[in-house]
Amino acid sequence: MNPDVTVSGSDWHASLEETIERGGGLAAPQLLNPDGTEQANARGIPYLSAKVRNRAKPESEKGDEYARTGLAVPTYIAWAMGAVVAGRTDAVRALGGWDDSYFLYYEDHEFGLRARREGMAVALDPRVRWLHDWQRATTGPALWAWKAELNSMRTFYSQFPQLFRRRYGAGRRDATLDRAGLARLTDHLWKPVGPAASR
Repeated sequence: MNPDVTVSGSDWHASLEETIERGGGLAAPQLLNPDGTEQANARGIPYLSAKVRNRAKPESEKGDEYARTGLAVPTYIAWAMGAVVAGRTDAVRALGGWDDSYFLYYEDHEFGLRARREGMAVALDPRVRWLHDWQRATTGPALWAWKAELNSMRTFYSQFPQLFRRRYGAGRRDATLDRAGLARLTDHLWKPVGPAASR
């Protein structure tokens, strides 16, 4: 959990634990802006084109396909923003923790997809709602921040080159994800978390 996150509520532990156990992997709370609106920390498949569309026009259909708010129940996602990610200690240790080759951003993309490669699900639990005083470093002209993010982007797409260019059509998409070691990623993406056997 990042230091700019404020924990609130009294039953969050039980809610996140239930989602982790039912989903079989990692879970994140719904993050909120200081004004109470939801941050889109529920994320879909990070194709480069999807990320660009989301940054340029997040309210579009393509933007919603990549980053969502308004989830009503615990829901399977591809990865969660790294401000808060929870999991069983043994699961996080088995994954090896965060990849230190990332400095600014993309480490959460890689962590979520690495969990998916290992057969672990990733879910967002909207019953847990925590304030995240998000100050994105690359919203302004800070050259160092943009350079660091571009370096992380290069590292990520070197590890997942199949996601650099999106293939359209169900068959081509499935083949792309299969080559990335993410063959089952779309099976439950954006669907409610079911029994523990459904991953």
